[in-house]
Amino acid sequence: MKKLLALILAAVCIFAAASVPVYALTANGSWGEVPLYKGAITLDGKLDDIYKEGLKLKTLPGAENNYADIYLLHDGAALYCFIEAHSTYPLGEYNRTLADANAWQTTGIEFFLEWSNAAKTQDDTYKYKCWFTGEYWGALKGKAGDIELKAAVDKAAQVFCLEYKCPFKDGAKTGSEIGFNVMLDIDKTMGASNAPTRLVYYILDGIANDGSKYKNITLSAKEIALKVETAAAAAEAKPAAEAKPAAAQTFDPAAVFMAAALLSGAALVIKKKK
Repeated sequence: MKKLLALILAAVCIFAAASVPVYALTANGSWGEVPLYKGAITLDGKLDDIYKEGLKLKTLPGAENNYADIYLLHDGAALYCFIEAHSTYPLGEYNRTLADANAWQTTGIEFFLEWSNAAKTQDDTYKYKCWFTGEYWGALKGKAGDIELKAAVDKAAQVFCLEYKCPFKDGAKTGSEIGFNVMLDIDKTMGASNAPTRLVYYILDGIANDGSKYKNITLSAKEIALKVETAAAAAEAKPAAEAKPAAAQTFDPAAVFMAAALLSGAALVIKKKK
């Protein structure tokens, strides 16, 4: 009996361990798991409700409270990222002398991906310098055309939004870990002819270009859906008229034992009468 109980206990422990999700970590740690969403996402610089079901990150605010909220999803073929950035300074015109190689010197987002999660140097990093106009420039391994980007800006509220669609590269797929980083740049003196006065806010512990030091995100196989989509699917799947299910039959060892005892007693009485 003791051996049987030990075997049952061991089986329960194995099942419980198999049921606990495993979160892989690189040497640098992880930001978390990015859910899989197979529905349509409109790339327009607007925050779709489904993003709120995704992985959410936030840059730490600086002394002047500049920060960005970050939302991540993937569809099995591309990573989607929505960034809502808040500036304590006016969002003015861009000084065009700060475009391309100098775009990092003024207000915008520096967006980094390391698809293989095995970078040796910063040269293995995909970097995109992005303005709230929707213009972006590639650096390091990043090239124009690698990603799709849509932007929206509310100058009165001093908020700008950038929405990214990044097709997987370097063998990345569902289940992969990839290096990830976002940097928020704020130009205090933004203007068409002004020299920049740049403040920088990182999401990744002050690390900029070097993908070998990035924390990862995991492209999870866990699928999500909007609550309204889930409710609609459940309603469609439910039959119009459902028969009430029969009560589940359960096995009660004590009841079986009592029944056996009663039957044994009845058998004895019959034998005596004979």
